Amino acid sequence: LKYFHGPAQIIATAIIPGAAAAFLVLLPWLDKAESRSWKDRLPVLGGVGLLMAGVVALTGLAVAEDKNNEKYQAGLVVAIKEAEYARELARKGVLPAGGDAVFENDPQVAAKRLFKENCATCHAVDGIGGSEGPDFTDYNSRAWLSALIRNPMEKRFFGGTKHEDEMSAYPPNELSDEQLAQVVEFILSISATPPKDLDAALAQKGGAIFSDPLNCGDCHEVEVAGKASSAPNLAKRGSVEWIASVIRDSSQEHLFGDNGKMPKFGGKLTADQVQSIASYLHSLQPLAAPAVVAAQEH
Repeated sequence: LKYFHGPAQIIATAIIPGAAAAFLVLLPWLDKAESRSWKDRLPVLGGVGLLMAGVVALTGLAVAEDKNNEKYQAGLVVAIKEAEYARELARKGVLPAGGDAVFENDPQVAAKRLFKENCATCHAVDGIGGSEGPDFTDYNSRAWLSALIRNPMEKRFFGGTKHEDEMSAYPPNELSDEQLAQVVEFILSISATPPKDLDAALAQKGGAIFSDPLNCGDCHEVEVAGKASSAPNLAKRGSVEWIASVIRDSSQEHLFGDNGKMPKFGGKLTADQVQSIASYLHSLQPLAAPAVVAAQEH
């Protein structure tokens, strides 16, 4: 089908498969050799070999193309994850309808569906989705934050957005890898879900760099009750409520202000739907220990 298009598709859909099937059906009549010696059956064996060589060649081409197809590989990762999750749900009991019915009453599946319908045009997860907004794959991890600070205008972050006033990039000659790690640790320390292995000493050093020489505080507030600034407040960043507030209206004072170009979904989705999507995005983060999360949310 990849090599025959338009009216010629019938060659791939009917003629070639039909000829192959007819050849196999007619083999008992075509193979009239008086012995089972391969020398006496070269024409027939050659035909079978040619047929199998075609199958192997086309399969090899497909495997090679799939291996180099980023979209296919990303879809494969998602499919494997969904299959594993489906098995988990099935172990809890399958509805009488069977099959896909295991997903019908699952909150996580419902949240993914809402994300796909309302957010995936601009945002991607695991390589599936648009690129007009930040990619949430591995959201809020050390690697994700490090890449964001290094180059906020990279395509996976704000490069595809309509924002007019973005954060400056911090290349290695302005912020060493060691300093970057310290700043990232500080940002994680004030987020809603700091990692279980948070390095407090590293975060303290990062806090100092964050204030001076980077002067990030000129734009970003780091106190929960801090006054409005020109960039998102980083305190409790990544919490379900913080993410929900972005979904409802990214132009709020504690977020992007006048630079918030994302559509406001507060009037398009119900409160429960916004909460569902926010919870799903929150789940993509490397989560803190339950006790820590509970204490912070409290």
